[in-house]
Parts: sequence; structure tokens; C-alpha cells
Amino acid sequence: PRRLAYDPRMRKTGARIDDRRYWTGCTLALGGALLLYVLAGVGQHGLSNDEPVQHNYGRLLLEFYRSGFTDLRAFHYVNLYLYGGLFDILAAWLEPLTPLSVWDLRHLLTAGFGLSAIGACALLGRLLASPRAGFLAALLLIEGKRKKKKGKSAEATESSDATAPTFAFCLL
Repeated sequence: PRRLAYDPRMRKTGARIDDRRYWTGCTLALGGALLLYVLAGVGQHGLSNDEPVQHNYGRLLLEFYRSGFTDLRAFHYVNLYLYGGLFDILAAWLEPLTPLSVWDLRHLLTAGFGLSAIGACALLGRLLASPRAGFLAALLLIEGKRKKKKGKSAEATESSDATAPTFAFCLL
């Protein structure tokens, strides 16, 4: 049998280099699978009840910046000024630049933000513990979202969204 090399930086944990590569590969494969899943779902989602309101808010914010901070309608539109508008202004700015419908664009942006958060979770787990912890944190974060979609109430899964990756980190 082939002997596995040890990384001198891993003396405390005894982790093998091949183990690190394996879990890194698993994390990259998971990210690739998620990306394919997101791309396959473009154009297959309906509108939520607040998307038109949110998109109008994004347009108003864009006009605020384009007017040189003089068009203040965005700050008197419903109560959305309390929530921030980074996502909404980004969607409004990208709208004329893409061939997608505004709703598909918003859904794709939502998925992009979600994928970025899962990637950040995996990276944080990797940096704080190990590549295995990063993979498991991302996997458990995805699993919590999948269960939420399958019919559990928001109250039942809200706390598990952050608990699952934390639990995985603590195990490792």
C-alpha cells in the first residue's frame, strides 16, 4: 500500500494531505452541483407577493443616486427605507443590461447571494477547523434549506439554518 504524505503544518491534527484534497474536492463538487441546480431552475419560479414592491424600491433608489441625491422618493416609499436596498438597487441596475426578465434576474441574484453565503460558510469552516468541517458545514446548511422547502414551517427550521453548520463545526 502507498504511504500517504503528511503536511508538516498538520502535525497537531495528523490530517493527511490526501484527506485535505479529498474534502476540498468534495466541497468544489458540491458547489458545482449547486451551481448547475441553480442554472437549471432559471425561469421556473413564480413571483412572491412582495417582489414588485421591492423592485420598485430598487428603481427609486437607483433614481436617487442618478439624480445626485436629490430625488428622495425612495425614502418615503412604504417603509422599505428601514431595510436597506443593496439587493434591490443591484437588480434595478442590472435589469436593462440582461436579456432575462426582471423576475428571473432577481431570482438568479437571490440564488447567487445564497451560493455565496454557502461558499463563505464552507470557507470559514475550512479556515477555522479543516476542509472536512467546511464541506460538512456547507452540506448541513443546504440540508436545512432543503428540509425547509419540503413543508416544515419557517418557525421550525429558522433556528436550524445557523445551528446545523455550527453543530458540524463543533463535531470536528
